[in-house]
Amino acid sequence: MSDLLGIASSGLQAIQKALNTTSHNISNVNTPGYSRQVETFVTRPADKIGSGYIGTGVSALSTRRIVDQFTIDALRTQTSNANELETLANLLGELDGLLADPNTGVVQGFNNFFLSLQDLNNTPNSIPARQLFISQVNMLAGRFNDVYGQLQSQLSGTDQKIGFITTEINSLAQNIASLNAKIGGNSASGQPNDLLDQRDQLLSELSKYVSVSSIQDTDGSINVFIGSGLPLVMGGVASTLGTQLNSIDPSKKDVVLTTPYSNQIITNNISGGQMGALLSMRDSVLTTTINAMGRLAITIASAMNDQHSLGIDLNGAQGGLVFSDVNSIDAIRNRSIASTSNTGNAILNVSINDINNPSKPPYEVFSSDTNIIDTSSLLSLQTGNMTLNGISIRAATMADDSVSSAGNTGSAIAIAAAINSRSTQHGVTATAQPNVVYLGQFTAGAFAAGDFSINGVNIVTTGADEATLLQDINALSAQTGVRAIGDGNSNISLIAQDGRNIQLTSDVGTPVATFANFDTSSAIALDKIQRAGVELSSTQSIKITGNNLSSIGFNSGTTPTENSGLTLDNYSLSFDGTFYTLRRQSDDSVVVQSTSSTMKVDGMTISVESGSMNIGDGFAILPTRNAAIEIKAIIKDPKQLALAYPVATSASLNNTGTGIMKVSNVVDTSGTPASTASRLGNAFQTAKQLSPPIQIEFISDTVFRVYNVGNGFPGVQIGPDQIYDPSSGTHEVFPISGVVDNSLPGPNSTYVYDPGYRISLEGVPKSGDIFSIGFNQDGSGDNRNSIKMLGIQLDKLISGGHATLQDSLSQSVSDIASQASQASTNSEASKSFLDALETRRNNISGVNLEEEAANLLRFEQSYQAIAQLFSVARSLFDTLIGAFSR
Repeated sequence: MSDLLGIASSGLQAIQKALNTTSHNISNVNTPGYSRQVETFVTRPADKIGSGYIGTGVSALSTRRIVDQFTIDALRTQTSNANELETLANLLGELDGLLADPNTGVVQGFNNFFLSLQDLNNTPNSIPARQLFISQVNMLAGRFNDVYGQLQSQLSGTDQKIGFITTEINSLAQNIASLNAKIGGNSASGQPNDLLDQRDQLLSELSKYVSVSSIQDTDGSINVFIGSGLPLVMGGVASTLGTQLNSIDPSKKDVVLTTPYSNQIITNNISGGQMGALLSMRDSVLTTTINAMGRLAITIASAMNDQHSLGIDLNGAQGGLVFSDVNSIDAIRNRSIASTSNTGNAILNVSINDINNPSKPPYEVFSSDTNIIDTSSLLSLQTGNMTLNGISIRAATMADDSVSSAGNTGSAIAIAAAINSRSTQHGVTATAQPNVVYLGQFTAGAFAAGDFSINGVNIVTTGADEATLLQDINALSAQTGVRAIGDGNSNISLIAQDGRNIQLTSDVGTPVATFANFDTSSAIALDKIQRAGVELSSTQSIKITGNNLSSIGFNSGTTPTENSGLTLDNYSLSFDGTFYTLRRQSDDSVVVQSTSSTMKVDGMTISVESGSMNIGDGFAILPTRNAAIEIKAIIKDPKQLALAYPVATSASLNNTGTGIMKVSNVVDTSGTPASTASRLGNAFQTAKQLSPPIQIEFISDTVFRVYNVGNGFPGVQIGPDQIYDPSSGTHEVFPISGVVDNSLPGPNSTYVYDPGYRISLEGVPKSGDIFSIGFNQDGSGDNRNSIKMLGIQLDKLISGGHATLQDSLSQSVSDIASQASQASTNSEASKSFLDALETRRNNISGVNLEEEAANLLRFEQSYQAIAQLFSVARSLFDTLIGAFSR
């Protein structure tokens, strides 16, 4: 009888627990993170009676959570991914709207700016058109400023959100640590299901902010890690997150992890969740976009200012600034930020290198002549001396120059021939330049045979005066290949038009006649030679390398100068006591490491203005960060728009040919003087003048001379006679090589004269035709410089000469639009995956009210049935008592 009661009692207790668990499930159907619980029943040990066993009832072994850990982990990971992508999609969408908005973005302002400049080209003397363009200058600068302000606002807002999230993470971490302590303390008395659910829910909340992983200890507590394995919670101890100013770049904040043992900057180790998205948006997208707008502002301001300075305004004055100077004192100082931990007192300058309009092909390189040297000193072109665009130039041979009297394998003709033998591979054409030897002042007197020879031919003359000497030398030109010219003051030059070597010899005789730069009266026999220069021309860049290049008159380098141009990167500069190291902040890669604090790299020049850097000091280098807010419109007066060229040409009314001369370009109006008084410098040294004015005279249908007429006519010839081929289409007059420098003491090498402007000849001129070049005295209807300004829109000024302003702007806007679209698509896909995992988790762990109601009914029926056992037991007991009482 007692066995029956015991079995009934065990059943009631088990069913009571099941009813309690079912009620608990139903009550928590809406509790976030709650996992359905079920009772686990086991049969109580049976009693052995005789040869058999009799059962003793049931026990409720445990209350079990219905969870799938794999699903929980996957859900946590996907929660992090989905929140990261959703946050990124929202931020990118906001940025896309800003850049693409025609009312706020730079695109429309950029287009309006160049449209107004195009209209101005049609009426360059119209004051209203000039005023309209100036208003667009102001509008474009304002657009840059507005976009910068909004981007900077997003950047600041991002840092604020990061600070808010660190507070939320700290709260969650502390709660997880508290639950760990409770769970670990209850591990001996069974599994605290509700506490485990609460902890899982906190981990799920945490994964919204950052990627999360965990490892469970033997006592049931867990260690929580974020990002790339950073310890946030270790058992019952929680670390804390905070923010602090970046020590190298105080314009942004770092995320700091504080543990009981240390403080650690973890910005680069954070990933996933909202914080991962915010950091990615701040450090990649927003920073890059701000820098892209800054680079665009610098480029258009610099290019416009440079081109405008090459023109003249309605008052004849040289053009001033259109936009603010990109290298103003404030600008060059604002591009660097000192680390807060610096102990030195260095102040840095970061200036922007010249962003000139790209030079147009053909590109030209001139080698230098040798001046007058000993013939035995003239070196030949050897294999390995020169490499052009990666192609090795062979050694020169005697067959390359059959006209020079000596030094054939070292002549300009031979060097040009060797270079041209591989033109198809390196794309460069070489031309020997006229060889001009400046003999200097002639002391009159006779030359007998052997006293003075040119290219092995004796010059015999009475030498009574300059005219006689020139006549006798030129009478032998067919044999020597050399023509002599004088300036009327007995200053004599020899010219070999084909570029052959000019060899000068003199025996031991002592004639009275001599030259300042070749002393024929010396008692020592002389054997001198001069090699001409070589011009290299190509429609592609010309890169020169080699061993002992100076022996053939060249220098290593690339034309046009290689320059990667401004990038979208920010940099960090550090000093270790020996080396200054410049690194990109984006990937920490080394850009330059040098013992010098001056660095010219990536379109900028970094230098220490004052003070010095101590060991461990650092600077953030931000070449383009502030440019979009710093750009301002400077020009105010429409009359000061320099739309005209400062150079004008004219043709003599007596010309009989159809030749046309025009200014093809102005490249430099700096007014830089020459290095010596005997050289010609930049032509714009004096305001509203051309120094010197030039006259060009054709002495035959195909040969012309260039004269400096600054001191009147007929003027002084500049350089040797120039060859003109009417069939060539266009001939550029400048620069002129082989120009004599008669500075004392001589002799001096000839030089290349570049006045800073370009003149082209076309058509079919005739002998006697004369053209003049002077300052443009009336530029009111001249739009030649404004056409160049308009051309800046299509010039490839960005990315090392690979992209135009429009390309760069379009790329920036389209990149953000593309990223925003992709992020939105990815976010939707990620959310769908998250929904699927949540559905899976709910199917496994969620409370199903219908199922719980069925369980409740089933357990109720079980309870009622077990209750009947007590009635049966009581009836049996009463019967048994009654039997004994009778």
